[in-house]
Amino acid sequence: MRSHASEKSEDIALHPRSARARALREEAIVEAAADLFMVKPIEDVKMTDIAERANVGVASIYRYFDTKSNVALRAGSVLWKRFGDGFDEVIDRLDPDTPAISRIRAILGQYLEMSKRNLRFMAFLDELDRIILAGDFDIAQVEEYEASFARFRRVYDQLCRDGMEDGTIRSDIDHNLVYDTALHALMNEAQKLERGNVVPSDDFSTTRELECLMEMSIFYLEGSGR
Repeated sequence: MRSHASEKSEDIALHPRSARARALREEAIVEAAADLFMVKPIEDVKMTDIAERANVGVASIYRYFDTKSNVALRAGSVLWKRFGDGFDEVIDRLDPDTPAISRIRAILGQYLEMSKRNLRFMAFLDELDRIILAGDFDIAQVEEYEASFARFRRVYDQLCRDGMEDGTIRSDIDHNLVYDTALHALMNEAQKLERGNVVPSDDFSTTRELECLMEMSIFYLEGSGR
């Protein structure tokens, strides 16, 4: 399978002097970094690795990005888009006449399946969170990153409103707190699954804990109209 970065490099070769080429080169760098971050932790990826995969010189990377942290933040937006593309079909298939809790179950089920197949992505998100907390980013940079996954919350918020109207979702809880708690727990669990067992009593050979986490979230959300 051809990488996203190699496709961008071919486009650059066709337009070597244009402003479009400069934009494509920057995009190729970000795509290359995103590919690499899905193979190993951010801290283990060197700028030279990114340059080699993007088919550019290391100096070219520093023309666009001051640090690897800046590259990682941009790559985060790219990876959220890749991850989110799989949801469009599920959202389009949702029947607005079905109970809201059933629609949330369908979306969370898809989220769970995609998380199982993309454990490295979930671990990457936790790594990136730590970089953002420790870094000195412009607020605009962080807002741009946040916008890349804001649509998930918007869909969830709308379904919660629908559920409070049809009685299938509780109205006496903080729905955003449920969302944030489930997402953060999912990222932590994904890290453990990717890392493997640490002590003899651990058993991360299956994704049952992820499934349990999602079921607990749905059970907590469910209202008396279920």
